Amino acid sequence: YVIEAISTETGQYYTSGNSKIDARYTYTIPGELGYIFEGLFREDGTTPINQTLVHTLRTDENGSLQTSEGDPVSALEWGDATPGNHERKWFGFSIADPQPTVDPNLGLGGQQQGEAEFDWVGAAKKCIGISWDPDGRVFDSQSLEPIPGTSVTLTKKRISGTFTFVNKFDPNDVPTGVLTNPYLTLEDGGFSFFVLDGTYKLTPQVAGYNFPSSLTLNPNYSKIYTNIYPLATGIEIVEKGGPQHRDIPVDSVGGQPTYFPIKMMEYSYQSDRISSVFIDGRVSHPLATINAYSVIPDSNNPEVKVRYKLAKTVKADKVGRFSLVIDQSAFDKNKSEIFGEVEVIKADFGLSASDTNSTPLVLKLNPILTYIEGDTSSQGKVLPGAKVELLLSSSTKPYYETVADSQGHFKIPSDNIPFMPYKLRYSSGGTVASVTTSKFVTDNSTNIKSKKTNLFYPQYSNPKINDSIKKSIVAYNKELNSSQNDSNVENSGNQGASGNIPSGPMTSQSTSKNLIFVVIVLVIAILLIGVGVLGVYLIKKKQDSSMK
Repeated sequence: YVIEAISTETGQYYTSGNSKIDARYTYTIPGELGYIFEGLFREDGTTPINQTLVHTLRTDENGSLQTSEGDPVSALEWGDATPGNHERKWFGFSIADPQPTVDPNLGLGGQQQGEAEFDWVGAAKKCIGISWDPDGRVFDSQSLEPIPGTSVTLTKKRISGTFTFVNKFDPNDVPTGVLTNPYLTLEDGGFSFFVLDGTYKLTPQVAGYNFPSSLTLNPNYSKIYTNIYPLATGIEIVEKGGPQHRDIPVDSVGGQPTYFPIKMMEYSYQSDRISSVFIDGRVSHPLATINAYSVIPDSNNPEVKVRYKLAKTVKADKVGRFSLVIDQSAFDKNKSEIFGEVEVIKADFGLSASDTNSTPLVLKLNPILTYIEGDTSSQGKVLPGAKVELLLSSSTKPYYETVADSQGHFKIPSDNIPFMPYKLRYSSGGTVASVTTSKFVTDNSTNIKSKKTNLFYPQYSNPKINDSIKKSIVAYNKELNSSQNDSNVENSGNQGASGNIPSGPMTSQSTSKNLIFVVIVLVIAILLIGVGVLGVYLIKKKQDSSMK
């Protein structure tokens, strides 16, 4: 199956576009996202690919993508819509029913889900984000902070020369009937419309602020905003075949700068299944400082994690996007050190007024272990012969199942561990215990230290794969670090007509209406035997001739 992952402020949600597949594997899309699936299509953009529980894509003996009938597929187009901007990613997902393992130390293999990985390093260098037309942000002219709760109304110039409301129920205005107008900005102050060619105006309204701005802009505005509306661009916006970007300053009543709490707008959190994890996200405020910290158990209460070391610092770009790569293999196993926190600090733009909402945002995460070995336990008691289930954080159906031995000991090799966040569940008799990966490390800290078990280094069931990884992991990490440095070079964000588009992971931003081209090609199959490996190499706006 081809699965879409949609980033939100609470993590990622997944869908195949088919309700029966989603129900079977307990994928859920919150209703408040307003998500509309429009279809999965072949290269021509019209021939549908209907994914069902028995009708799926597949790969041939060479790893090339095919339909279930065996026809070769070189590209896929995925269409969907949401009212707000959300980052998208796509991946392949397969189901296998392996036989019980011969080695009792590995437990019994139950039904296993598996995922085809992205080429993360290549994607970070090749893919771009997209905004639609007109798009931009509403911001305080003095503090430069985005203004939430602004109602932005779009009007269109008619033949008579007057501007009237763009109505989504009028097919001459919006043939698809999908448009949010007026657009209510969130904490990032952003708005975005997907409309036909024509001449438009934007009118923002928010209590306590005046538009248009009459005060002198904070001189640091040029570090963040472009195409200042209407002072630098004029009041009319001519949309003709391409995105139009407008950033809109407003003045607070009284002229004093205003400040708002910083918020995580969306994020994704995934592993390369070797030793590193990737956190890609977007915060509400531009140029924020992003700090990643490791944590260790509190000496007085091991269940509580306390901040230990600063693992990495990066800067968000002009639209708040950031990308972190954390090498988990560098953590101190003797201290049960794990990755656990992301701290976000607003940028200071040099005004004398005091920021009353300067408290940093802290996002707490559980580590994504690359290998699992330890004992099952609940409330300090070992659970001999317990069933062990590995579940994706977004799912209630086991991704992988095994059984602990008579001492409660079990292993899950890297073959059977996903790149997405997950948890464990133990079942023994009437006892059912849900265990986060953080708690697993804490509960097994003594054995991890004595046996020198490395949960952040891959150990596959095939020794040849392990040998290959050992030979290449140094070069791999070097490339990762190079990609990380490249992705954090200051860029301008999505600036529409100004032509400045940021680099980033394979993502797309969607607004009131978008059709996205997703070219999925096979990458490498060395880490997943029997699973096709897909990558999203291109995301671009569909040119719908029926709308022109």
